[in-house]
Amino acid sequence: RRSQIKGVLIGIKCLFHPVHHMPTSIVAKVFEHHVPKLQGRTRIGVKQVPLSLYQVCWSWRKLFFAIPCLWKMVRIAFPASPPKW
Repeated sequence: RRSQIKGVLIGIKCLFHPVHHMPTSIVAKVFEHHVPKLQGRTRIGVKQVPLSLYQVCWSWRKLFFAIPCLWKMVRIAFPASPPKW
């Protein structure tokens, strides 16, 4: 019971964390800075995209998809021939 209450308290504390009160424009700039520089490339691989950003909370997910440079150039490579099962 005590550990359950601790878990609830941690969740409540997270709601009041200062990062949740930052202006979205500042958080967006931090997200954009997190994207690797393309250095002349037109696409980046899926492993280079900061996908973990959108998994933090619903507001970060919404912001992530509102910033096209974070996701618009993801390249997903498929094998040239289908697997032989």
